[in-house]
Amino acid sequence: MRTSYLLSALALCIGTISAKGDAGVPGPWGPNDPLVTIINTSGGKMTYDVAKDSGAPATAFNTCTACISVPAGQTVQFHPGVAFNGAITSQNSGTRHEINFGDPTIVWYDADMQYGMSDSTIGPSNNMKTQDSRPGVLGEQDCLAKANAGWKTINNDAATQKALLDSGYLTGTVGGPLTAVKMDIHAPLPVIVFFQLTAQFNAYIGAGSVSNLPADVTTAAADKQTHSVATRQMTITDYN
Repeated sequence: MRTSYLLSALALCIGTISAKGDAGVPGPWGPNDPLVTIINTSGGKMTYDVAKDSGAPATAFNTCTACISVPAGQTVQFHPGVAFNGAITSQNSGTRHEINFGDPTIVWYDADMQYGMSDSTIGPSNNMKTQDSRPGVLGEQDCLAKANAGWKTINNDAATQKALLDSGYLTGTVGGPLTAVKMDIHAPLPVIVFFQLTAQFNAYIGAGSVSNLPADVTTAAADKQTHSVATRQMTITDYN
């Protein structure tokens, strides 16, 4: 098993994080092969599905269901294979962590919350910034907290808050705090606008890709949530 300086530092800082094992394509693995470290800081076991894009080569790990299991407080190093292009998603209807290692020098990635929403992040393992100098981490460590911050900005708009609550995707009270949020491909446009523009989630929640809604300023904002970095090592961290 390959153990990095990053994992050692995390173990020292967090205490409960420990390297558990490897998953994905069998070794041996080269120093430039893609590597996705999955860290589970939650209180329970997390199980993940892997979806491989149909255009990815045979060297990439194939689509599978519940094929990555990470016990509470532990870490798994997932080896997706050369030129992997696809997604890693927790089975709790969570965020899709989309990663494209097709380019040999950079990786494209995003935190896609169109199909589900969970407290998780994805970014380069060495905390490097993107190629256009933006912070590399995407996703949200606490979706409810991020939504509540946006909710407060429309406290003077009771009609909009009521409409959002009536959608069923946000739970709470008009003028008061939210207690739960969720997302799926059937969400109406006002819900998408709230998460993408009002609350400014660091994730892809694009109107142009949800329920065949037309592209607009919301989709333009969502497209900015696809990043690229010059690395072969990515980290997914789950918090819920």
